[in-house]
Amino acid sequence: MLKAKNIIYGFCKYTNPPKNKYLISLYRSEELNIIAVFPTSQRRAGVAEPKHGCNIREGQIVSYVFDAGHPIGKKQGSDEDFSFQLQTTIPFDYCFREGEQDELLKTFDSQRVVGVLSDMGKFIKVSRDDLFNKVRQSLSGYEVSGDSQNRLMTSVYHLVSYMEKEHLSDYTPDVGVSYLSTINVDKGIAYRHYPRDKRAIVMLDSIISGDADSFFRKQRVPVKRLLYLVLK
Repeated sequence: MLKAKNIIYGFCKYTNPPKNKYLISLYRSEELNIIAVFPTSQRRAGVAEPKHGCNIREGQIVSYVFDAGHPIGKKQGSDEDFSFQLQTTIPFDYCFREGEQDELLKTFDSQRVVGVLSDMGKFIKVSRDDLFNKVRQSLSGYEVSGDSQNRLMTSVYHLVSYMEKEHLSDYTPDVGVSYLSTINVDKGIAYRHYPRDKRAIVMLDSIISGDADSFFRKQRVPVKRLLYLVLK
């Protein structure tokens, strides 16, 4: 039931007070360990004017928003579009759950799969093998210090290692969400690197969506230097 991208609906006993609630499964391992998220219809986007997709504040991703009525997948067992009736948010500062499938399902009564997520925004897939070149090429067009470039590339390396481990050949924003969720439940060294890796995911999503200026705050390389980088 909790296969990656499944949207579950049922009476949730985990919340206070218990109530009907959605659960989106982001990742399921071969051992049926699950990373899932409870989206909310409350205003928890963390920005003044939430938009569908990733919402960024001060260069950091703070939430993912699904607009009301915006198709984000298909209804279970149907070719009919699935959408939330209310604007629905995945805040990145809470509401992630991790555990065994059976344990997570015990927190619900009358749970059922109502949809399958297929859209995390209008993004282009990037092959795992092309990620390093894609990021390097984009960084060359902006005024980014050597230290910042090294930190970002290290985080991309962590992401690629995760993708290799999980046998993921293409990067899309939902892969980034799953990766960050894994870090968020780990209290070791990786957890201390979480803010840095989170920033790298925001950068990567902005690059592949064609909106890198929003991440780099339009600090493009001067034309003369840019020509040098292209022609050298």
